[in-house]
Amino acid sequence: MSDDASTTRANTRNMRPQSSKRVKSTARRATDQAHEDEPGSNDVVLADLSPEERTMRSPPTANAKTWWSEDDDLLLLIQTNIERPFLALKNKMMAWNDTAAGCMRIDGFGRKSLNGKKASQRFQLLLENHRQFQAKSKFMSGGTQKETEKTVLLDELLALMDDNKAVKEEQHVAEAAGKEKKASATALIRDEAMQRAAKRKSVDGDDDGSSTSKKKTLVDLQNAEIRLEQQKLEYKSKKLEADIQEQTEARKERAEMREIELKKHADMMELIRLSLSKH
Repeated sequence: MSDDASTTRANTRNMRPQSSKRVKSTARRATDQAHEDEPGSNDVVLADLSPEERTMRSPPTANAKTWWSEDDDLLLLIQTNIERPFLALKNKMMAWNDTAAGCMRIDGFGRKSLNGKKASQRFQLLLENHRQFQAKSKFMSGGTQKETEKTVLLDELLALMDDNKAVKEEQHVAEAAGKEKKASATALIRDEAMQRAAKRKSVDGDDDGSSTSKKKTLVDLQNAEIRLEQQKLEYKSKKLEADIQEQTEARKERAEMREIELKKHADMMELIRLSLSKH
């Protein structure tokens, strides 16, 4: 009986360290797993990336075909710059469908399918990210930002979008001014007619020649005021038309300069390709 008790105590002492080791091993594995789940030093922190770089880094999904590659974005921008569906006055989504179909016909375009809605949404996202990138770049110290074919296209397309928006706003202002001019002219004509009717009634009931002369003078003054108001309206209208014409010419000059810069960039890229192909 004494031997059995000694054996039991010995087995208990041998088992305790082994149980403790298993617990420590389990805790160590849990700690290691927790460290693996935390962002490591090699992980990309999205907050440190530019808007354009964040656009390119899509979150991991089960279907990798939903990602937009850098080449796909560039081809979309090239096709959009050629067709410019965002300038369509009507049936804009139909124009975007044509642009999407054009992208699908390009060799090297990696997406399996694309419609006008998705193409438009991606284009708007690229433009918005580039606009934010431009605003951020103004406050960045150091050298100039690296210029690529993609950034040149985005600069061109963003300027076109802004110019198109400005044209629509000017048209709205011109239409509003035209309506105001028409309403003012109508009001002036109505007031003049009412004044003439009142004066005729007053003249018919007054046989005094001096009174008639005074009333005629008053009518002449009122007519002069009406003509002055009409001249003011005409001046405002002409000034507005001149301002719109001046802004249109300025936009045209900017567009021509952008076309020249875009051509210079394309020629430079072609020379680089030719130089690389020779080597």
